[in-house]
Formats: sequence, structure tokens, C-alpha cells
Amino acid sequence: MLRDRQLRDPRLVVELIGARVTRDRQPLKLTDKELEFLTLLGSAHGSISRDRIGETLWGHLDPEEWPNNIKVTLSRLRTKLGVRDAVLSSNGGYRLGPKIEVDLRRAEALVRDTASALLDEAGRDALRRIVMAYRSGSAARYERFPWAQSFLVRIQDVVCTAGLMLAKDALRRSSIHEALTEARAVTDVDSLNESACELTIRAYLTLDDVDAARREFRRYAAVLESELATAPAPHLAALAQEPLRNPKLVGSYGPLGGTTPEPIGPARLPPLP
Repeated sequence: MLRDRQLRDPRLVVELIGARVTRDRQPLKLTDKELEFLTLLGSAHGSISRDRIGETLWGHLDPEEWPNNIKVTLSRLRTKLGVRDAVLSSNGGYRLGPKIEVDLRRAEALVRDTASALLDEAGRDALRRIVMAYRSGSAARYERFPWAQSFLVRIQDVVCTAGLMLAKDALRRSSIHEALTEARAVTDVDSLNESACELTIRAYLTLDDVDAARREFRRYAAVLESELATAPAPHLAALAQEPLRNPKLVGSYGPLGGTTPEPIGPARLPPLP
């Protein structure tokens, strides 16, 4: 068993969501420049030219210094990774080797493949790992990399999508407090996320907590007004205001997802999208 582990290549994962690299599940100690190098390669779907790598990582230096900096950084990385073909030369540039896993690519495939499916426990666990990796706060390390802002948007998009899938799933299972937790995790990433606001309002109304639903609507409206100078969508305003128009029907919302008889009258919540 020990000999088998010694003979096989280590499992290397570039964890872009968690801003780290692991070797057989153990985090590697990398300098900011080494992490930035692997992050740049991991965020691409093919090879990246030497000139782009040099300009991105050492743009403040003379271009004549780029080749040597790339060579030195690669040498140090290969030593730390323990796999020489972890980074390959390709078409005048570099790319990650085929055996190197990238968590963001895996996460994007997961949310794409399960978008229209009912979640089982394994699916929930996989989505939770995506959200928890980001909530560790390690992605703040990317703030030191000026080029990484658009890349951060890509990470936040997959994290929010995973969180929304978990929140919708929890509502369908009538796990209302779990739904609130998952929706709040999305709001923490993107305070302007309309779907997270809607799911939060739905959850509070299902709990008959009209005041909390109204507070969430007001929070969202204030952020929209402050940052985008606009107002919430009409359907969201109607959802939040329904208990005010029909106060006698508060308490008839019931769990979502079709597992119980539908509530009567105007208090019926529209189905989840």
C-alpha cells in the first residue's frame, strides 16, 4: 500500500475558489507569485502565451526580464508540486498538465449538469463544498492580483448559482431555516442578487414572518437605489406586499414544492422558477 502511494503521482488540485493548491489534499505553501502563476493557468481553458504571462505577472519590469522570471518561477513550482509535467510548454506558451485538477472547472460543470435536476444528498454536499470554499475568505488573496477582478466575477457567479440551487432545494423540502441560511450566503457574496432576495422573502412568508419579509425587501430596495438608482422588479414588490393587501390570509402560505395541499386564495405563493 505504501509502495503504491510512493509509485503513483500525487493528486494535485488547483483550488481556485479557495485560493490554494493541494497535493494529496494537503495545502502547499506557495508565494503570492507562484499562486498567481497557477491561478492564471488554471483560469484559462488552453495555453497562455509567454508574453501574456510576463505582462500579467511582471508588467512593472522590463519585458527582457520576463523569460527568466517565468523560468525561475516554473522551476520552483515544479519542485513544490513534485510533478514535472504539472505545467507544460504548449504553442509558445504554458498550460496545466492534464492530470492537474481545477476545482472551478469542476464546479462550473456541476452546477450546469444539475441545474434542472432534483438534488440528492451527494449533490447537496458537492454544492455546499463550493459555497464553503468561498466562504473561507481565502479568495480575498486575489485582491492583490490586479488582473483577477473579472476572474473573481466568474468565481462569484458559480458560488451564487450553487447557493441558489441549495436554497431552492431547501424550500422544496420545507427546510425553511436551511433555505434562509443558503440564501443569506448568496446575499453575502452579491447583495444585489434578486433571486436570493426572492427566496428569502418566500422563506419568511412561509414562516408567517411578514415583518422579516418586508425588512428583506426594504434592504434589497435600498441597495438597488443606492448602487443602481433603480427599483425592485414588480413581481418582487407584489410578493412582499401580498400580506399587506390580504392580512387575514397570513398563516396560509404553507410549505412550497407541492408536498402539501396548496394554500387558498390570493395568499398562494407563485411556484419556484
